Amino acid sequence: MKNIYSYKYSVWSVCADAVDRCTVLVRCGAAWGAGLYVGRGHVLTCAHVVKHHASYKVSLYCQNVKETAIVRYKTKDDKAYDLALLFTNPDYWTHLTPAVFAEAPAKKGESVLAAGFPYFNENNLDNLKPTVTSGHINNVSPSLIQTSCCVQSGFSGGPIFRIRADLRVEVLATIVSNAKTETGASYPYVNMAVPTRAFLHLVQHFLLDRDETQLATIESNKEIIQSQWRLMPYRSKI
Repeated sequence: MKNIYSYKYSVWSVCADAVDRCTVLVRCGAAWGAGLYVGRGHVLTCAHVVKHHASYKVSLYCQNVKETAIVRYKTKDDKAYDLALLFTNPDYWTHLTPAVFAEAPAKKGESVLAAGFPYFNENNLDNLKPTVTSGHINNVSPSLIQTSCCVQSGFSGGPIFRIRADLRVEVLATIVSNAKTETGASYPYVNMAVPTRAFLHLVQHFLLDRDETQLATIESNKEIIQSQWRLMPYRSKI
């Protein structure tokens, strides 16, 4: 029995380390959320997390490092897919590992993890690590993934992870919202994420050629996607 517990602890340690090395805290004024390190100094997060970047500086926090970032791209407010790409000096983030993205699409019913920062202590960055919750994929569409992971304020822009049998940690989606009623009641276990397959190739091309015009096509104008994206009255930014 002891060996089983030791094995499970070892497995979790490997997975947790991979999550911690690619998930960062993003702060802009009074707002904050999570971000995913994609390499070469670039961090993917939600557009609404850095909505006021013109008025307030954007800061990144991870494992005792705090640095500023600039917004390279941001979708328009309340438009699919609520994404932003940040840039910071990569020399400060050599302790991070670029996220590995899943090649196979999400499958309904599979187990996943969510990572974010519902709280943090700015005076104690040594111990800053993302909160991780577990759940399942409840529903899948080309533009949205619904999960049952517990998602709270501070998870915006955070990743949804798949843990493979070989312990490879892959990113399936970016957390963007949770559900609430017209009265304001929130459902932390009903949340939406954007599948990485919807935008990943555009981000990867940008990292290679720095052509920002390619990023503009992330902002999908297809009516079927925009109508699904609005999800009124059940949409709640987190």
